[in-house]
Amino acid sequence: MPCSRGHTGTRIVRDGIQRMGGREKQRWRCISPDGVHHRFLGPLSRTRTVDGLCEECENHLHAHQGPQAPAEFEYLVKEIASALVDLGRGSTYTDAAKRVRAQANYGKTAKYREVINGQTVAEWMADFVPVVSRRWRPTEWPAVLVLDSISFRWTDHSTSPKSNLMLYSILAAYGYDKDGKNGRL
Repeated sequence: MPCSRGHTGTRIVRDGIQRMGGREKQRWRCISPDGVHHRFLGPLSRTRTVDGLCEECENHLHAHQGPQAPAEFEYLVKEIASALVDLGRGSTYTDAAKRVRAQANYGKTAKYREVINGQTVAEWMADFVPVVSRRWRPTEWPAVLVLDSISFRWTDHSTSPKSNLMLYSILAAYGYDKDGKNGRL
C-alpha cells in the first residue's frame, strides 16, 4: 500500500480497522524513520471480508483483502458500478438505489436504512460518470446546434374544472459540423 501523502522511505503497516460508514475497512499507518506516523485509508480501501471467502471466486482471503470501496464511501466499487449500469439500462434513480441498498446490507455493521429516493445514485452520476465518459466527451462545440424540447402533460377530466398536470419534458441537443453533416446527439 503506497502512502496516501506520497511519502517515500517510510514503512507501511496495517493499523487496525475503520468502522465508520457501516463497513469495516483496513486502516494503514505510514511510519517515517524518525518514528513520526500518520494513519490513512487507501484511495480504494479494502473492506474486511465477512466470512473469509471471495463472493465471486470463493477463494480464501485474509480479513484485510475484502472487496474495494472508495475511502470515504459506504458502498463497494462493484455496488456503485452496478447501480450506474442499472441507470444505463433504464432503471430509475430510486429503483437503482433500492437495489444497491439491498446488496450493500450484506456484511455491514451499521443499522439498516430505508431508501426514500435516488439521491445517492444521482450523486454517483455526478461523481463517477464524468471520469468514465471523459474519453468520449466532445472537446468542442459543434458548428451548428439544434435545440428542441417536448413536454408531456396529463389532463384529469374527472375534476371540475379539469386539472392539467405537467408530467415531464424531454430536452434534446443535436449538433452538426459546418457542412451540416455528421450529426450527433
